[in-house]
Amino acid sequence: MAIFYRLLLAHLLADFPLQTRELYSLRSKGIIGVLPHGGVFLSTAFFVLFPYWDVPVYLLLILALALSHVAVDYAKVKLESRRKDSALLFFGDQGIHILLLFIGSLVVPPIPDKGMVKFELLCLAVFVIWVLPYIEHYLRVARVSNVSVGFIRLGIFERGMFFLGVIISGWYLLLIPVGVLPRIWRALNIPGTKFPLLDWLIALGATALGKKVILGFLV
Repeated sequence: MAIFYRLLLAHLLADFPLQTRELYSLRSKGIIGVLPHGGVFLSTAFFVLFPYWDVPVYLLLILALALSHVAVDYAKVKLESRRKDSALLFFGDQGIHILLLFIGSLVVPPIPDKGMVKFELLCLAVFVIWVLPYIEHYLRVARVSNVSVGFIRLGIFERGMFFLGVIISGWYLLLIPVGVLPRIWRALNIPGTKFPLLDWLIALGATALGKKVILGFLV
């Protein structure tokens, strides 16, 4: 499963933190607009495959996955042109991508991953910090937020501090209250600012569950 988690990390990075608004808007130009995003996935997958860059079968795999990534995203763009973006399209798109990654990881020789980096934890970090808000949006989970870039960045900071606090534990649990301090400051200075309590609870819960599954302990 080591190569699967490497590929999953590349996918999550390419589809969420590395998919800028400019790249997303390019998709409206059709297949040509989707290609840059496929290039981002290919580059990220190449990076996470270190130190196995000299293994041709892995390079062929990520090239094939990049092409399939472009094909799936192009199909999603065509479907979005006929109907509004929906939970079905979002989860269907992500499910197909992850299924292809899993199948691809089964057809190549396994990687003897015994290094210090736990790619499962890196995947969990990207999931908690960047992916959860999209899932909450499509599941229509009530969230108190603001569409401004400032509040989006604030949410990333909050979930990042929550993740580190729970994963490392000990004195690092103090990062959790540190994470909410900027929001408190905004509430004191910007009338109408509300606290995304449910978002915080989901982030903390997902991190704790992921830590238990991956590392086998919570404290």
